[in-house]
Amino acid sequence: MSDFVLVLLICFSVIAVSDAWNRLLYVDTVEKYLDMCPESGHLKEHPSPEPDLDECTEWKDRTCCPRETATLIASATLHGFSFNFCENMSKPCRDFFHYDYCMIKCSPDLGPWIVKLTSSRFKERAFRIPLCESDCNAWYEACKEDKACAINWRSGGFDWSEGTNKCRDGFTCVEISKLYGSAKTFCEHVWDHSYRVVPVESVAVWNSSDKHCMHIPRGGGDPNAPGIVRHNHEVARLFATSIIKRVYGGEN
Repeated sequence: MSDFVLVLLICFSVIAVSDAWNRLLYVDTVEKYLDMCPESGHLKEHPSPEPDLDECTEWKDRTCCPRETATLIASATLHGFSFNFCENMSKPCRDFFHYDYCMIKCSPDLGPWIVKLTSSRFKERAFRIPLCESDCNAWYEACKEDKACAINWRSGGFDWSEGTNKCRDGFTCVEISKLYGSAKTFCEHVWDHSYRVVPVESVAVWNSSDKHCMHIPRGGGDPNAPGIVRHNHEVARLFATSIIKRVYGGEN
């Protein structure tokens, strides 16, 4: 089953298990996919400029993050999640998770991968964003010697009884390389399939005209960030166009 069809089935079938109104059923144009943010109390409804962002600045020209959310990301207090649940996370690994958070929360180009949730805490999330293998490998290299006690950091992996995440009783902290075994498993499972890794042989370099996967910008100071943001927007347009063609038979 293709990833387009899988995401569509999730969007359309969730209505059977929830009485909540599902706005995703009414997204009927490419531009609507490109003008939406995941429904969340910390995010905007639609992307817009945020010139005063002092964090996640790669997205300031068009972002789903208000300044307050970007500040929470920088202070590592968003949703009460601590990255130091085993030991203090190394700076290279923590930096990459910061870039990941900025993309997942601030990017205006995740519309084609937004799905409805039945959770009382989160109404929507991004699911199976196509992540370029080169980015996944870089993330894994930054983190493989750090330690973790849970494979899935998003859903069910931790004890939250004290208001923040800690290792469950009986779970041991081990090196990420031993816990996950591969870069692909790490990138796809750490946030409960927020990403799917696209093999390098199916894509070219990030500025190729053959746009199949997303790159994670390495902060606003990265000279490649503006080009990567533009690239990701074109990837989102490509996927949105494919969804509209499958559902409605043409680009609306």
